[in-house]
Amino acid sequence: MIASVRGLLVLCGLVLVLVLALVLGGSGQRAAIDRSLVSGLDPAKATELSFSRAGADEIVLTKQGDTWRWAKPAGIADPATVDGVLTALRGAHWHRKAAARVAGETRGEVRVNVGGKTTKLGIGASLGGADQTWIVRGDSAYLVDDWVATALLPEPLALRMRQPLAAAAGAKAVVVTGIAASGEIRLEGTRLVTPQSLWLDPARATAIRDAMVALEITALPPAQIAPSGDIAIRLEGPDRQVSRAGTCGTNRVRLRATDGDGCVDTSTWDALVAALRALDQPADKIADPHPLPFAPTKLVLGDGSVLEIAGRPRIGDEDADPDRVRELISALTTAGVSVPRPARPAKSKLVATDAAGTTVTLDVFDGGLVAREGEGVAIHVAEEPWRVLMRPTSALRDPVLWREDETTIQSIVVDGVTFSRGQLIGEWTRTPSGKVDGAVVDALAQALATVRAPAIARAPMPTRKVTVTFAPPSGPQVVRELALAPPTGQGCAAKVDGAPVMLPLPLCTAAFAVTP
Repeated sequence: MIASVRGLLVLCGLVLVLVLALVLGGSGQRAAIDRSLVSGLDPAKATELSFSRAGADEIVLTKQGDTWRWAKPAGIADPATVDGVLTALRGAHWHRKAAARVAGETRGEVRVNVGGKTTKLGIGASLGGADQTWIVRGDSAYLVDDWVATALLPEPLALRMRQPLAAAAGAKAVVVTGIAASGEIRLEGTRLVTPQSLWLDPARATAIRDAMVALEITALPPAQIAPSGDIAIRLEGPDRQVSRAGTCGTNRVRLRATDGDGCVDTSTWDALVAALRALDQPADKIADPHPLPFAPTKLVLGDGSVLEIAGRPRIGDEDADPDRVRELISALTTAGVSVPRPARPAKSKLVATDAAGTTVTLDVFDGGLVAREGEGVAIHVAEEPWRVLMRPTSALRDPVLWREDETTIQSIVVDGVTFSRGQLIGEWTRTPSGKVDGAVVDALAQALATVRAPAIARAPMPTRKVTVTFAPPSGPQVVRELALAPPTGQGCAAKVDGAPVMLPLPLCTAAFAVTP
C-alpha cells in the first residue's frame, strides 16, 4: 500500500515536470536566428560613411540634405555607388559565423554612423571557390556573398561624380571662356549667341554636347594646389562648371569642377576644346544649312497670309491642302548650301513659329537664296525645294471643290447624254437609249462625288461637258458643271463652275470613256 502511494507521488512529480517544461519551453522549437549582417541598423538614417584601405587616404562622406559629399578632396559622391553601400548594409545576410581570426587580414574597412553610433565592418579574405567573403564585426567574422563585400568597399573613383558636364543636353546655356580669340562663346540649345548670332549646324551642336558628356574623371586629383583655371565651361540651368587647372602627370588634365576636382584624359579634354574652338569661324562654315531649324506650327507667308499648321491646316478661315503644306514644310527644313549673305535687299519675308513659341524670320532673295534674319549667312536652296517655296499662296488652299455622298447623285449628263440612277445601287438608265457600261458610270459617279482640283492659270478649249445633279435627302438639289479638255498624264485641264482647274486623272478618264 505504502509502495503504491509512493509510486503515485513519483508519477505526479514527473507529470508536473513535463507541464513546467511545456509552459516554460513554449512549442519546443528553437528561436529563429537573425542572420542580418548588422542587426537593427537603419541605413536610411545614416549621416556619415567612411572608407579606408591600406596605404590610401581615408574617404569620409557626410550627408547634407539629400546629397552625400566628400570631405577631402571636396566634392559630391556618386549617388548610385552610395546607394549600393546602403543597400548592402540594409539587405546583407551572413551564411556562417566564426571567430574574427578566421577572416584573415582585412583589406579595408567601412564605417557607418547612425544616430551618433558608429558601426565598423572590416572586409576580410575571400573563401576560395565559393564566391563568398568574410566580413569582421566586433569579435566575429561573418561569411557573406561577394557582392556584399564589393558594394561595401567600392573603389575610391567609383564614389566620385565622374561626368562633370553630364547635364549639358538639358542646360539652358553653355558659356565658354578662354578659347575663342573673339571672347566668350555662348550656346543656347542649338543657337550660337556669342561671338555671333546664328542657328548652329545641328551635327556640330550634337558633337559638342556628346564631347561634354564624354568628359569623364579617370583619376582623383593630386594633393598639391593647382593653379587657377584658364579655360572654363559653365552650364547655366544645372549650375555646373569645369575649368582647366594644370595637369595630373602624363596624359591627364586636372579640372576644377563644381562636383569635385578630378583628372581627365588629355585626349578627351582636347577633343572637347577643339569642338568648341571650331565655333570661332565665319558664319557660313558653322551655320545650320536648313532654312528653318525646327518644324513650324505657324507660318506668316510673304503676302501676309497666316498658315496654321497645328491640327487641321488652315489659311485664314479656309482649309489648306495638307499635301501642299507638307511639301512646304519639307522644303523649309531641307538642308541647302550655306553661302555668305547677299548685300541686296530681300524680295519678301516669311515668319515661322514653333510649338514652343520660338520665331524665325526668313528673308527670301531671288536666285534660290534664303537667310535667317540677323545672321550673316544665306542658304542656297536646291531647285525642287525652291520651286515649292515660290508657289503662290493660292496653291496652298485646299483644292477640294465639293464633297457629296455618291449615292445622292441623281443624274450625270455627258455631252447631252443623260445617265439617271435607278432604284438599285449600280443601276443606270440612259437617255437617249443606248449601251450603258455600269462600271464606267459608277467610276465617274465616284470621281464626281468628291472633286479635288487645284486652280490653274487658264484652261484650254474644252471638248467635253459634264453636268452632275445631286439630290440630298434634305435641302435643294445641287448642280455642278464641268467643261473638260482631253486628259494628259497629270489629269485634264477644265473649267468647273467657270473657274480654271486641273481635274484628277480618274475623273477625266471616266468622263471620256462613258460615251463614245
